[in-house]
Amino acid sequence: MKRSHLLVWLCAGFGPLLLLAACAGPLTPTATAPVPTPTLPLRREGTPSAAPPSPGATSRPVITPRPAAPTSALPAAVISLAADPNDPRAAYALLVTNALYRTTDRGQTWQRLPFPAPEHTPEVLPDASRPNAVVLLPQQDVVVTRMLPGRIFARANRTLYRSDDQGATWRAIQDQVAAWTIEPHEGRFLYIWRAFDLPREERGLYRSEDGGQTWEHRYDGFFPPFFQAEAFIPNHEGVTSLLMDYTAPDILYAGTDFGIFRSLNGGRTWHEFNTGLPPTQRAYRWVPILIHRMYPPDVYALTETSPSPQTSQVVLARLQHGQIIPTEDKWVAVGQEALAAYTRAEGSGFYGLHTLVADPDHPQRLYLGSEQGLLVSEDAGETWERIPDLGAVYRIAVAPGDPTQLYLWTDQGLAVRTRPTTPAPPTPTSGAQQVTLNLVQQFGGAAVSIAVAGDTAYLGVGPRLIVLDVADPRAPRQVGQSEALPGLVQDVDVVGDLAYVAAGDAGLAVLDISDRGSPRQVGAVQTRGSAARLVVQGGLAYVGAQNFLTVIDVADPTAPREVSRLEMPGDISALAVVSSTAYIAHQKGLQVVDVSDPAQPRERGALRLPASAEDIAVAGSYAYIAGGGLRVVDIADPARLRVVGTWDTLAMATSTVAVVGETAYMTNAFCEFGHCSASLMLFDVSDPAKPSPIGETDAPVLPRDLVVSRGFAYVVGPLDGLRLIDVRDAAHPREVGAARLNTPGSVDNVILAGDHAYALSGGKTAVILDVADVQAIHAVGLIQEPTWLNGLALWNEYALVSAWQDGLHLFNVQNPARPRQVGALNASALGGAAYHVVLVDGSGGADAVVIVDGGLRVIAWDHPAEPRVLGQLAVEDGTFDAAVAGRFVYLAGGYFPQGAYEPVGILRVVDIADPASPRQVSALTMPKEARSVAVAGGYAYVGAADALWAIDISDPAHPRQVSALNIAGGALDVTVNGTYAYVASGRTGVWVVDVADPTALRLVGAADTPGNAQRIAVVEDHVIVADGDGGLLILRMEVGQR
Repeated sequence: MKRSHLLVWLCAGFGPLLLLAACAGPLTPTATAPVPTPTLPLRREGTPSAAPPSPGATSRPVITPRPAAPTSALPAAVISLAADPNDPRAAYALLVTNALYRTTDRGQTWQRLPFPAPEHTPEVLPDASRPNAVVLLPQQDVVVTRMLPGRIFARANRTLYRSDDQGATWRAIQDQVAAWTIEPHEGRFLYIWRAFDLPREERGLYRSEDGGQTWEHRYDGFFPPFFQAEAFIPNHEGVTSLLMDYTAPDILYAGTDFGIFRSLNGGRTWHEFNTGLPPTQRAYRWVPILIHRMYPPDVYALTETSPSPQTSQVVLARLQHGQIIPTEDKWVAVGQEALAAYTRAEGSGFYGLHTLVADPDHPQRLYLGSEQGLLVSEDAGETWERIPDLGAVYRIAVAPGDPTQLYLWTDQGLAVRTRPTTPAPPTPTSGAQQVTLNLVQQFGGAAVSIAVAGDTAYLGVGPRLIVLDVADPRAPRQVGQSEALPGLVQDVDVVGDLAYVAAGDAGLAVLDISDRGSPRQVGAVQTRGSAARLVVQGGLAYVGAQNFLTVIDVADPTAPREVSRLEMPGDISALAVVSSTAYIAHQKGLQVVDVSDPAQPRERGALRLPASAEDIAVAGSYAYIAGGGLRVVDIADPARLRVVGTWDTLAMATSTVAVVGETAYMTNAFCEFGHCSASLMLFDVSDPAKPSPIGETDAPVLPRDLVVSRGFAYVVGPLDGLRLIDVRDAAHPREVGAARLNTPGSVDNVILAGDHAYALSGGKTAVILDVADVQAIHAVGLIQEPTWLNGLALWNEYALVSAWQDGLHLFNVQNPARPRQVGALNASALGGAAYHVVLVDGSGGADAVVIVDGGLRVIAWDHPAEPRVLGQLAVEDGTFDAAVAGRFVYLAGGYFPQGAYEPVGILRVVDIADPASPRQVSALTMPKEARSVAVAGGYAYVGAADALWAIDISDPAHPRQVSALNIAGGALDVTVNGTYAYVASGRTGVWVVDVADPTALRLVGAADTPGNAQRIAVVEDHVIVADGDGGLLILRMEVGQR
């Protein structure tokens, strides 16, 4: 459709999406006609704001809800779609008729809202054969705020409306709105451009800092600014799109028929801003679409260029910020050739394009609605993939969650599609000799959950269930443990001789615990999403798996089966079931669900809270919720939930809560600059409206679960395990016992030395393990630091430890059971906090290289009691790993290019032949941040955030990439042994890559792990994995042909 045709159709009555100035009149100059002065509160810049009228004032009418029956189909074409960022189930659709609809079940049914805009029937349809076509180019006419879930803004018929109760009531906050933009967090900052057919003293830009209560006039008259001197409306006058920088509300972008204009002072003054856009041979450069992504902050413009007076084409441009001053900012065209395949100059919409949307959860993902369907880019617009079988796509809304859900308005009507957000599991290269990894042993792991039954406690540690005898709370002792489960034990509930385990990605597991010494799994069922919380009652397990409440029939524990599933607004953090009602704490607040019919659970009430609800306990008519403090909620009437009592804290980590009688117990954690602390607080809740603290004591750092039984509080944390606290005297609680499991907790790194492994556990501790017999691994010693322990290297009888702000420490570990510190270099002597340490061959007197804040240090310890710095090299960018080969050190890291919000990777090659003067000899960049590096056979294997790179370093001064293999989840660590590279890849586990030919890397094996694979080491045919919360894994490698 040509632009003139589009403008005629806009003027024919499609007011809700008015974006262009042309509706003010024909394209020839005409005099403006006077219109009545608006009654809404406006003020000139520098004048006092008008007081906001009362909610019942006629200028801001409150609309009484009009009930409407839900419908499964939308009755007219959709001109604006908006997903609710607070509830993955909810979305809004504004129709061409000015009707506004809401769905709360992912688009299965739609409820009409009492939106006050006048009903509207278009007089002219663009194409009778395409009744769903919406060729208007979009402005976002429905916005749901992120931080205030009930607040919605919507524009129709040039009037902007606001609702603070999810659309139940509305009030008009501005009229004659031709374009508008808003910051989406709270909706506090608003800009509107009042219509171009108003008198010039009333038209122009207005700003509100209170969500539309009051307004300040920032710019009046014609636009672009060079039209201000005109006495009549000039040709192509006006704003086609308007955008605020969400991170800096004073920065505005305006799209016009003459390109892009920018203001750095809230719209008071403007300057042309087309720097970097391809040159054009025509006077006009239409800019109908500007969009902004919140994180990372990105601005995109969809505009056009004319390589010659007779030709024109579309341009997608991304804003590149200057290093220091805004005058260095510029646009960078992206994917022009790739996009050309899907556009044409005479296409309807804008060159056959209808809408551009950035995925809020994926930094590089963009969506384009086009005549040829849905286009998806995973690389910020450089390349595009077309999703078939949709026809033309006119509107797109992106709902949060996993998988990402898309609402699409197409030629066929509404379509709802999903796109996975988690990486797919690796698939080995077919035909290659395959490597199989089998679990031999698992040891340790993070303690995150507990259940107590009589004198027995059941503790979730990594992927195992540990059984403790707590008959004497002062001396709990381990009496048994389960085999390693496929997933991490996130929660546990005990009924009789059965333990029910929420096992993360492995779903629900049922264990027979009749023999406390040997719990064994008897049943399991997979859940949709990772199972994190559960309650078992009346033969049913209620499982919180991400944002789903899943009801599972466990009457036959050997064959549990899913009965029903109900989606919640956010990921479930805790739940309680009382009689036939489930109380669910989630990221957005509290949900109450009737489960009297387990096959059809239904919501009975909801309450949004200012902080994430992290744990819940129910007692009588009250729910006690931990998260940002303690909140007491009256649940007597589920339809009218209300907070009646609060106690705020400075908690910065997960909180837990339990209630016994008239006492509430809550853990409170705080972390700052590498130091964490936690406490157990006791509250008198005899009056639930006035919770009053009565006692407090230390608790495990980062507490994850809490149970109170027979006068003792059992508090579990991943760093400190289980602690037992005597709470019988509520005013003076005191720790009386601890379950020292003699295992590492969360294992973030592992270093091997002969028959011993050093497992860096939980930040401050390295556990020394005897691994001579892999079936009988046991701890023999500890290295402890006051702050985070980042790295460790072993040389003969010494361990060199990088201890962050405490610098570099040297331990004698000749007797692993009794490591002793013999030397140190503090952070001041190093010139920065110590992050990583690697050994060198001793040439030139150097013994090690340490990575610190701001660069590299070469260390010698010819006298172990007095290690010293030989030389240093300043490196401004981040460095995450290092490897040494001969006289060269290879540093893997990342940096931010000028104007970029995401780092790129870099491999630096440093010559330390002269330890006193290390010098960089070369550097090689890569698209994503480099996290790890290993050197073998003249090649550096660099683990990046998205791939494993093979770099030829035969000439260290000129490294060059020879191949790469995509790694879903990123290559956090890489180790090369023989012809294989072993990659730790977080949630996607361990990958084995054939590097016999470095120019053709091939995936030949992979193994999922219960936790998150962080670091990896290899000895002969054994692969040792630091699996995060999953502890330490030992896998055996077997090579064979598939």
